[in-house]
Amino acid sequence: MKAHHTNKTTISLTPDYLFDFRKGSMIQKNGKEIFLEHRLKDFITILINNKNDVVTRDELMHYVWKDVIVTDDSITKAASDLRKFIAQHKINGLQLITIRKLGYKLEIDHSTDNPLGKTNVLQKSFKVLGYVALAFVALIILIRAINY
Repeated sequence: MKAHHTNKTTISLTPDYLFDFRKGSMIQKNGKEIFLEHRLKDFITILINNKNDVVTRDELMHYVWKDVIVTDDSITKAASDLRKFIAQHKINGLQLITIRKLGYKLEIDHSTDNPLGKTNVLQKSFKVLGYVALAFVALIILIRAINY
């Protein structure tokens, strides 16, 4: 079984969110706390403690539901609920990946400091450059047309 305990009370998941292991809450940078229900708290805790690694369905079943017998549907439902939570609260940089027939992996990308990101600035620069080039070509065509 993978380790699922941490000495930290909170961990930074993204530039905008911390996770509080003790309370089972996501804390926004403005201080607002969003509490997860107990099952989801346990589900995300084991995934965070094994971030970017696969956590098997058996490991999830053992850690989240402990001695309660559940079906694979319970795990699938918890994964779906976590995805909805991430989407609802727009937690950029956090993605739950399904590893077919094996389990789940929580990918945490700390580089999402700016939701637009550096690549968007570069893309916008190229777009402007493209418009300038298009205008230049149109100008050359217009000048040639006038000269004929």
